[in-house]
Amino acid sequence: MVQPQDLQTWFSQGNTLFSIRRYDSAIDRFDKLLACEPKHYQAWCWRGCAQYEMGCHGEAIASFEQALKIQPKYSLAWLGKGTAQAKLGDPDGAIASFDQAIKFDAKDAKAWYNKGHTLSTLYRYKESLPCFDKATALNPTYYRGWFSRAVALATLRRYEEALESLERALKNKPSCHYAWNYRGVVLTKLNRHEERSPVLIRRSITKPTTQC
Repeated sequence: MVQPQDLQTWFSQGNTLFSIRRYDSAIDRFDKLLACEPKHYQAWCWRGCAQYEMGCHGEAIASFEQALKIQPKYSLAWLGKGTAQAKLGDPDGAIASFDQAIKFDAKDAKAWYNKGHTLSTLYRYKESLPCFDKATALNPTYYRGWFSRAVALATLRRYEEALESLERALKNKPSCHYAWNYRGVVLTKLNRHEERSPVLIRRSITKPTTQC
């Protein structure tokens, strides 16, 4: 007979395996748990996260939806579903899911960022800006949020503000080569060509394999 401690062990093992990117093994642990406790919505959600990381986005959505049938207010499942929907080319569905994630956890910087990013892919930059504002307010070290905010601002020809956002991104991630590159683009738009040389020097000492 399966004991409650066995369920907790499988869940903990699944999360640990997920954290070291052994996604197949993580799913195996979550499946063992769900066979005994099918209403364990956290296991369904993390199963979906593992499937997403493996590129199985449709299957991930199915897992997230199972979690949401059990716990409709679980913001992490809404976030995961939205991210998978975006990968499958359903930006409107993704935005609706991110809105639900925000509804149930308005302090989730990643949900705000993902909504903003998805709006940007639809060229809805004015709508994306408040999302990036919220994401960076909630997490001031979120360099991706600052970078995406800069891109939206630059697209709207608000170059000075874009440059300020890029400086914030680079303060938090000095090795982010694409932010350095985009900073050069913005400086060119501002006719501040003399300030581009430090950018080029900085990029030259940045390892090309640096991951942002």
